[in-house]
Amino acid sequence: MIEREPHGKQNPGYRVESGTDVPGQGESDYSVTTDKGQGLIICKNGNSFYTVNGSSLELVGTNIDYGSDIPAKTIDAAFGDIHLKASNGTIILEAKNIRIIGVDGSEGEVTIQGSKIVKMSAPNVEMQSSGAATIAAAQGVNIAGSYTDIHASTQTTLSSGVDADSSSILGQIIAAIKKFKDFFKSICN
Repeated sequence: MIEREPHGKQNPGYRVESGTDVPGQGESDYSVTTDKGQGLIICKNGNSFYTVNGSSLELVGTNIDYGSDIPAKTIDAAFGDIHLKASNGTIILEAKNIRIIGVDGSEGEVTIQGSKIVKMSAPNVEMQSSGAATIAAAQGVNIAGSYTDIHASTQTTLSSGVDADSSSILGQIIAAIKKFKDFFKSICN
């Protein structure tokens, strides 16, 4: 590899540099920065930085046929994560269809987490699992509909943590029958 001397050229409104120091990154491989602090810096360690003071818009796919299998945009991280961050805003994914797929074999995972609420809304909402499905809450769970079907191929169990002896009139009747049954067992022995 040929060693180059640091190079910098100031032009009206912008500066081009190579081999100059980038704080915390080592040397620049190539950089173009404006007098307004905007620009592109590519470092010799492989990191790059792109700074725009206002809004950034990228338009792609204008010459791809509708319905083509060719993607208009691909971001591929060979190793490591991809982190989209809007510290003081909202990330909006908007498309005709949106698919989130975890494909790492037996460890593929999709996690949706909200510190306040997670909402799903559609004319039809479907959930399907090839294993077990769990709905759990520290407080209440409400399931409501104009009709509700619960079906199992083996046994369906509904239970409550409330004491059956005092929960309802039916519970009290069942408890009384159990007491009579126990009483008759004790005198017949």
